[in-house]
Amino acid sequence: MDVRGISLSGINVGVTQLDISAHNVANANTGGFRPLRADAEELQRGGARARMFRPSSRVGFTDGYGKQFSGTDLVREAVTQITASATVAVNLRALEVYDAIAEETLDVMR
Repeated sequence: MDVRGISLSGINVGVTQLDISAHNVANANTGGFRPLRADAEELQRGGARARMFRPSSRVGFTDGYGKQFSGTDLVREAVTQITASATVAVNLRALEVYDAIAEETLDVMR
């Protein structure tokens, strides 16, 4: 896989992580909700993909009055969103550099 494909796959992973985190935050007040996760998984041909899963250890809980809460950790979601945003930004920058180098190479060849 070339630089462009690797960068695009990184962007897709970051966007998927942002989407899942937004879903988790939107359901943070839903009783018994169990959040999803998406980890980056390296591909043999190069690049990465998002591997989605639901951790079994984080489940909703009930207070002493019977009210159910979700298993969403908002601090973890904030960190996930910051990290995923950086993943998207870095891979976009790599695409910009790749395109600039390709354009310079074509200019030299002309």
